[in-house]
Amino acid sequence: GRLPVKYMSVESLTLKRFSVASDVWAFAVYMWEVMSYSAVPWAAEGVEIKEEPKLLEVGKAEVIQHFNNKEGARRIAIFGLGNLNSMAMESAQQLADLGYDVAVINPRFTKPIDAATTLFFAEGSDLIVTMEDHALPGGYGSSVVELLNEHQIQTPVMRVGWPDQFIEHATSANHLREKYGLTSSETVRRVQECCPGHQTSKAQIKASGS
Repeated sequence: GRLPVKYMSVESLTLKRFSVASDVWAFAVYMWEVMSYSAVPWAAEGVEIKEEPKLLEVGKAEVIQHFNNKEGARRIAIFGLGNLNSMAMESAQQLADLGYDVAVINPRFTKPIDAATTLFFAEGSDLIVTMEDHALPGGYGSSVVELLNEHQIQTPVMRVGWPDQFIEHATSANHLREKYGLTSSETVRRVQECCPGHQTSKAQIKASGS
């Protein structure tokens, strides 16, 4: 694969030349990070490094947190894709503190989407929230909307992602996320707006048989 710029030597960056010396430089910087942080610097966010690899089933999502059947609470199912999964967990905790019953799912795959898991939570939720570090048009959230439409499921979908416009450079990704609403606090605010906690939940309607 390609070597991250921070591990490349000056020789490689300026002259686009790779040699034994540049390889030694890259290895030295890599080892310095490993020794300094006691971790492999390329580990993905929220992913534990396992001693033995585990084969993942293609197209199968991971349910991280199920509904806890809190009586009278509105049910929110959050699908946090990739590096926004940690934000999904933060949002879930904040919503739970506000009285919502929240499930968190790691989609893992977008092609193919896990239709069975998505439909299961859509049928039992008052609101589906999708989170993706991607432009919203044609993204993961759009796939969820299309899936629900095909199965005539009316559960509303709130998509969190980047707008369909040029995104400028900034000093940090967090600065841009704050500006464009890719934060747990903004997610919670939008959920409260879309699905006020005091209304009757879908679970209560099913239980009453109405």
